[in-house]
Amino acid sequence: MPTARLTFSLPEEEDEFRTACQAGAAKLLLWDIDQACRSILKYEMEPHPERCKLAEEIRQMIREAEGVTLE
Repeated sequence: MPTARLTFSLPEEEDEFRTACQAGAAKLLLWDIDQACRSILKYEMEPHPERCKLAEEIRQMIREAEGVTLE
């Protein structure tokens, strides 16, 4: 089975270390935001046009973010 290991030189790379440690939580947060926007677009009975436009723009920004995949 393939494995991967990240190595950081602490304390010099403390910021990079914390970013790597928090990546999972950040991904879940983006997924939650994406799903909230999806709900606005799909399930609201009478959505406000500006609200829909903003939800679409946010979802597009998430998809265009370099290196981000929500699958």
